[in-house]
Amino acid sequence: MTVWEAIKRLESSKTFTSWKKNNQVSYLVHSFKMYGNGNDEWQIGYFNPRTDLISVFVVDEKITKNEDAEVFKEQEKLVQPLELKEVQVSETEALEKAKEILEDDYREATVVKSFMILQNLETIGQVWNITFLTRQFKTINIKIDAKTGECKEQKVISLIQGREE
Repeated sequence: MTVWEAIKRLESSKTFTSWKKNNQVSYLVHSFKMYGNGNDEWQIGYFNPRTDLISVFVVDEKITKNEDAEVFKEQEKLVQPLELKEVQVSETEALEKAKEILEDDYREATVVKSFMILQNLETIGQVWNITFLTRQFKTINIKIDAKTGECKEQKVISLIQGREE
């Protein structure tokens, strides 16, 4: 299921429409998907600027809503709305591009899990934020522009040392 299909399915569900009646000011802020766990689940988040809470819906065979969560205070300025009409690059295309970068720049990495978030970051705009967790206890983070497919940023963080390499 693509991100667009998941959002369309969610927003036409009774679970969402019932919730939206009491949360009309809330807006779409992210779509999250984890790979390597054998499911096709999307987690889709909506931010309410009046309460500073994010409501996350899980879209899988069934649609469920998680408990609302607070936004970290230092991240409040980063809760930008997603503009789906500006997303031209699919999650599949973004993941393929990130895997090319992984193969070219991080050949020694053995990936054990990966996940991606479609989000609008204040500093660089709308991106597919893709993270690969490696057997070497590092994360490789690659941000792909959701409109152009261009790599906007890439970095490696050592989980043992807790710093960027």
